Amino acid sequence: MKIIVSHDVDHLYPSDHFLKDLILPKMWVRSFLHLCGGKISWSTFCYRLSLPFRKRMNRIAEVMAFDRANGVPSVFFFGMDNALGMSYSRKTAEPMIRYVLDAGFDVGVHGVDYQDAAKIRDEHDAFARLSGLTSFGLRNHYVRFDGQTFEKMNRAGYLFDSTWFNKERTELRKPYKVGKMWEFPLHIMDTYVCHPGQVEQGIQDTVEIIRRAEKAGMPYCTILFHDYQFDDGQDPEMKRWYMETIRFCIENHYEFISYRDAIRELESGT
Repeated sequence: MKIIVSHDVDHLYPSDHFLKDLILPKMWVRSFLHLCGGKISWSTFCYRLSLPFRKRMNRIAEVMAFDRANGVPSVFFFGMDNALGMSYSRKTAEPMIRYVLDAGFDVGVHGVDYQDAAKIRDEHDAFARLSGLTSFGLRNHYVRFDGQTFEKMNRAGYLFDSTWFNKERTELRKPYKVGKMWEFPLHIMDTYVCHPGQVEQGIQDTVEIIRRAEKAGMPYCTILFHDYQFDDGQDPEMKRWYMETIRFCIENHYEFISYRDAIRELESGT
């Protein structure tokens, strides 16, 4: 079994949220409750209060440096629309997409609409114009989908998708095709497996899922980590969770692979 790693880019800069959403106030309230419950430290709480005055929220550069050092050919999914706290514009995303491509990593769409076929295609076409790519994949924001979503993505021209996710972690699925598009079910998502104040349990649960996936004969185990959490100030536990997950994979001799190379293996039957 091989490991596929991806990163959803939910936030770029604090200013993207000003007068657009309540993501920062909601984070402060949630952080205060976590502080009172002993789930985060005072320093982490203070750091989060200062986020509006910081230059950026994304940690794309830091994640790329870590992934490169550990041989992880990850992909970064960028939003082409706004919803549920993802509020940066296409214009703001474009230089970051170029930055990631120039660094040798892959990029794709962090989809917003999952029901309107025209809007799904618009996100695809907008990303093609900004990135210069003719073939790429996606994952929907908040892994939203219904019974028609994947066929609509296929018709929009996506190479692959990695949105299907069983939030209760009771089912694991192998990759399968929807028309010409490959669907890679998501197996491990950071925020569902690692909760505030429970990083040790999160690491144990992650190891269990990886081993269960291998035992079930999965050819690939897919892992999602949101880049903005790779921050000792804002989210030290989530950063540790990601680093420990990658370390476990390396120490247990799992090979990392990209979605594109996995598709080549699947298409060739190797």
